[in-house]
This record gives sequence, structure tokens and C-alpha cells, in this order.
Amino acid sequence: MSQVAPQVDVGGLTLNGLAAFAPVLAALSADDVTPLSMVQMENLGSLFHISGQYALQVPDLLLRCKSTRVDRLGLLIGWRKGDAASLMAQSAGGQAISLLSMCISNLYDNNDVGLLLSGLSKKMLSQTIAISSPSQLIKVARTLSSKLQVLGFGNILASQVVRIYDAYQHFGKPVPDNFLEEISPDSMMELLHAISRAVREESIIVRITGSRSMGLILAIVTIMFPEDAFVTMENVIVFEGLRKSILVEFTESNGS
Repeated sequence: MSQVAPQVDVGGLTLNGLAAFAPVLAALSADDVTPLSMVQMENLGSLFHISGQYALQVPDLLLRCKSTRVDRLGLLIGWRKGDAASLMAQSAGGQAISLLSMCISNLYDNNDVGLLLSGLSKKMLSQTIAISSPSQLIKVARTLSSKLQVLGFGNILASQVVRIYDAYQHFGKPVPDNFLEEISPDSMMELLHAISRAVREESIIVRITGSRSMGLILAIVTIMFPEDAFVTMENVIVFEGLRKSILVEFTESNGS
């Protein structure tokens, strides 16, 4: 009687194909995240080409495990090597989804984070990959974002607020009162989907115009995609990256 080897098709696993099964599964179990949700998140992250100073810090922050000397003692400072976050540090997709998780975790509650990541996955990934539940994705996002909180999303957002106030003071105009308005998860999903295409495809440009929620949008673009951004306020250039794939035009008009 012939034997049939079992097969599992999840769209071509990454995380090195879950190659080192024992240590990988042990690390994921310790962090209470499922292997397939990690794979799904890494695949989603691979569609976001991040850049800039914050992106460069992500690998070290996800690993953040170094030795130091105290007299004759060798101490290991940080969290243990081989945890879920350190696995994500090994790939561009893992680093990108970690940075995205940090951003959205500072803007939404857990439920909305899960729905947002699930919606993006279904919109951007194949059905064989986008199989994890929102609750499973939340656990991964929470694990990853906790390692990157040291970047200080609130401080970065505050710096954008100061930039906006300074610019409008210079223009002699009142600051629009809706520039910190919350963005619905559905709108954020559409925005992130469009941005992901713009940073990957040379023929696509995303143009974001108006004032509503623009402070939050500027913070995300500054953190994740500065080299692709071109930012103006009332038609005055305030930031110009190497590429101009994401046009952010802050005006008093009620654009999207």
C-alpha cells in the first residue's frame, strides 16, 4: 500500500518556510501567537516598502538583545533571542509590518486593529494566506508594536502638530480644526492599500488633499514612507523625499 505524504498549501510560507520548526514554534508559543498569523503578517508587510530613519531602527529594536559586562559578570540585557519579534526582524516584510503595527496600535483599539489588518490581508493577499482571524492578528500586532514603542509615536505626532501650527502662523491663517480628526478603520485601510501600491509601482501616485485627519496621516507617512513623500501646506513645500509617490497636500479645503 502506497503512502501519501500530507501537504499543506498556505501560499508559499515565508519566515524561512518555518524552517527550524522546533525553535520557531517554541518562540511563537511563548508569545502566544500562531505560526500562520505570523506568516500572514510578514506577507502583508512585504507589500509596504518602508524607508527612512525609523525604518533603520526597527531591526535592532525587534532584536534588542545584547550582552554587557558588569565586573566579571556577563549580562544579557533585553528580551530573549528567538522570540516572535526577533523572527520578524529577519525580513523586510517582518520589519515593515512591525512598524505598521506600532502606528495603528497607537491610533486604534485592539478590535479596530484586528479588523484593519484582517481587511488589508483580504484585500491584498491571496486567500491561501489571509486565513487568520482578527483576534490572532491582534496578538501579533501587539507583540510587535510593544517592541517599537520606544520610537515614540506620540512625540512624532506632536512634532507634526507643531509643524502645522508653525506653518499656519507663518501664513497668517487659522489652523483647520479637523486636522487631528480620527480616521475610520475602513478609510485607513483604503489609504494604506493605495500607499502600498504607490511605493511599489512606479506608475502609481497617491494624492491626499485637504485638512481632515492630515496630522495623523503626516505622522504615518513621516514614520513609514518619508523617502516617497512630497508634502505641501497651502501650496508651500515643507518636505520633499527622494521620490514623489505620496503627495500630501495640506489645505484648508475639506479634501479627503
